[in-house]
Amino acid sequence: MPSDSEDYIGGRVVVGDSFTGRGDISAYDLTQAGMTLDGTPHDWDISGIVPAGTTRVLVGIRISDGGIGQYVALSNEGYENFINASWIYTAVTNKTNYNEFEIPVDPDNLILSYATVAAAIDVISLYIKGWWT
Repeated sequence: MPSDSEDYIGGRVVVGDSFTGRGDISAYDLTQAGMTLDGTPHDWDISGIVPAGTTRVLVGIRISDGGIGQYVALSNEGYENFINASWIYTAVTNKTNYNEFEIPVDPDNLILSYATVAAAIDVISLYIKGWWT
């Protein structure tokens, strides 16, 4: 059982930081309409969503497409190879996949990186569910 200064996060005990949930948001923070879908990494500035001093964020994501193998990958800023990133794929046509990822961020540079398949995707919706400081 964690103490008052500890939390269970993803099955492990995290000491010394605090999670803030966003509550009932009314819209997605980033969708395919605001993304560049070309297979290369792009920045997503989240400084207008999370406060300075944030060390990691919990990102919700949904993706759907008529094709199999479409993807979105997320990482902290600066990754170019996206090997050590969080990925979501369309595994079945026209079925929406949901997931959430915990992504570390530089507390002084609140930027995430994303990459997608180099093609149009029917639905991509990203939203910050909360953050740790």
